[in-house]
Order: sequence, then C-alpha cells, then structure tokens
Amino acid sequence: INALKNVLCWYNFPKCDDANASLPLCRSSCNAYYKACNYESNDTDGLFDECRDDHVGSKGLFNTQTLTSDMTLADDTAVCASTEAIVDEMIE
Repeated sequence: INALKNVLCWYNFPKCDDANASLPLCRSSCNAYYKACNYESNDTDGLFDECRDDHVGSKGLFNTQTLTSDMTLADDTAVCASTEAIVDEMIE
C-alpha cells in the first residue's frame, strides 16, 4: 500500500525544484511499486523492466503512453532519499 501511495502522490503532485520544474520519480520508488504489486522482475538483475529508461521512453511511466519531459525516472540520490522520508511521514 505504501508503494502505491508514494507513486500516486508523486504522479499527481510531482515535487518541484527551485526553478519550479517537476522533479523526476526516483527509480527506487518505481521498482518498489512494481514489487509491491507482484510484477515479475528481470531475472538478470532483479529490477523491473517497466522502470528502465528505454521502457519509460517508449511507453511512459506505468505504461500511460504519456511521453513528456517530466515523465522520467531519476537514479536514487540524496534528494530521492529525503523526499521518501517526507512522503512516509505524510502517509503515516
């Protein structure tokens, strides 16, 4: 449930940077969503193909067919970790 809440929260209300540009979804959040929803991961590395740049670039996040510049994934950084903690506090 938390993975779904985190993804839906970001998808509907994306965080913005100081220039008011939408920040991308963290790749770890995408993988957590697909894992929580019992999708099958890739046998090679355990990650989900739906969270790879080539898949998102051709089918959009969550297969929405929305191919805009703000519908991208970011590799996990300190920003991803800090926003994850904020979202967890909000939904508790």
